[in-house]
Amino acid sequence: MKLNDLLLMDDRYLIEKYRNYLSKQELRQLLIVNRQYLNDYGRLEINQHSFDRILEEFCELSDFSKDDFEELLELFYYLRDDMSENISDEQIIILMKKIYVGKCFGSIEILRTEMLELLDRIRFSVEKGECLDDEFNRR
Repeated sequence: MKLNDLLLMDDRYLIEKYRNYLSKQELRQLLIVNRQYLNDYGRLEINQHSFDRILEEFCELSDFSKDDFEELLELFYYLRDDMSENISDEQIIILMKKIYVGKCFGSIEILRTEMLELLDRIRFSVEKGECLDDEFNRR
């Protein structure tokens, strides 16, 4: 089976999984945007796990649109690229949701600001050789 065939199977699975939240067209557009971000940041993700997890965590929030998901994807891949391997994709996604629900009052812009501040603190902690657990527990 070719890589393209695997990606198409994964696309069909994701479209079916999230059809109650977004239209097929919106999901197809998000998949295209996701692939573009992966390409832009030099990432290879065959099973689109991070994309799936972001949708999974945020799709049930009633105020989320396709454009919001695009912004979330952009923020996620920026953070993922900048944080290197200091924290996992899963940790980033969980932190994004926790901060969005707890502090952002439905604003992606506030989420972006909060996450960029967190990124600075993580960088500082890593430079000092400190444990990151305290930073995650504080959120």
